[in-house]
Amino acid sequence: MRKLIPLFLSLCLLFGCAPSPESGRAVRNVYCTTADALLAPQEVAIGVLEQHAEIERIFLLLNELQFSEFCDALRLESFSLMEDTLTLQLSSEYDSLTGLSRTLCDGALALTYCDLPYVNSVILRTDSFESEPLSSDTFLLSLPTHSNERDCNFYFVKDGVLSEETRTIPYQKEDVFLKNVTEALLLGPQTEGLTASIPSGTHLNGIRLEDNVCTVDLSAEFLALPSHTEEEERLCLFSLVNTVAHASGAEQVQILIDGESRTGFTHYDLTQAIQPELFD
Repeated sequence: MRKLIPLFLSLCLLFGCAPSPESGRAVRNVYCTTADALLAPQEVAIGVLEQHAEIERIFLLLNELQFSEFCDALRLESFSLMEDTLTLQLSSEYDSLTGLSRTLCDGALALTYCDLPYVNSVILRTDSFESEPLSSDTFLLSLPTHSNERDCNFYFVKDGVLSEETRTIPYQKEDVFLKNVTEALLLGPQTEGLTASIPSGTHLNGIRLEDNVCTVDLSAEFLALPSHTEEEERLCLFSLVNTVAHASGAEQVQILIDGESRTGFTHYDLTQAIQPELFD
């Protein structure tokens, strides 16, 4: 019996000193926007958690690192894990995301959660929407190789009609990108044979994207067309609307003049949001 006591004590020490799962650390990849890429993995150390707690913790990290750039209020309302498919029930703020913001949100969620050993695909759901199953390959194949730059179409006039000029514009954050695109448009074309239709001296007060509408606040010089013929107004208006809509992915563009919704064109109602023209 005495011979068994040392063995018993050794076993007690062995199991008593072994670290519990809760005291360990796990390293996970959280995908977020960086200065060099639309989405890149960032290693974070979190406590070793059971699956339910880990899924919730990762969403909180995504909110801190990624979603706050374009959707502060996005919440994870519930989720379910069936075999290796994770379904995330998101709050209604997700429905307002459009264009690149929606792609970045989807990509951050899919790439981050599919990096977990027990998740192979992710379904995103709100009360009015449900995505197809998203996997890592969905976004690794579709994100631009040089993700810190984007091609953008600018619309200027050639031979009396709007013509595209494609430029590569640096991209870091959406609001800065849209500001840079609009200010580049106001400076005029770089290609020989193209001319500007927006009055010289027009400057940008501000720009924002919300609910599929891109709102552009311009100075009063935008209204200073020489004669205000219908064709002159159309070329000026859609040079702006087409360029901004192409850059932002918006379905409509709302124009403000010095922060106010104002008339000022004879043939077009600037107090209403306007749909772009001339898209392929």
